[in-house]
Amino acid sequence: MSKHWNDESGDWHNLDSQLQAPRYRTIARLVASVCPGYPRAILDVGCGEGILRDYLPECDYFGIEPSRIA
Repeated sequence: MSKHWNDESGDWHNLDSQLQAPRYRTIARLVASVCPGYPRAILDVGCGEGILRDYLPECDYFGIEPSRIA
């Protein structure tokens, strides 16, 4: 991970830590409640390392990260 990324957008190296797990579980519950017929395909634009995929195991998960730095 580049120093530029951390300086530009904040400190991202802890997003896959257990401290962030409640946040990802909340997102997964929201997806399940909003999307009828869940599970289905999910497109995560700006996914970074795609950590959310681990919290949506029933989905066909597709992540796109446009940043070359992420």
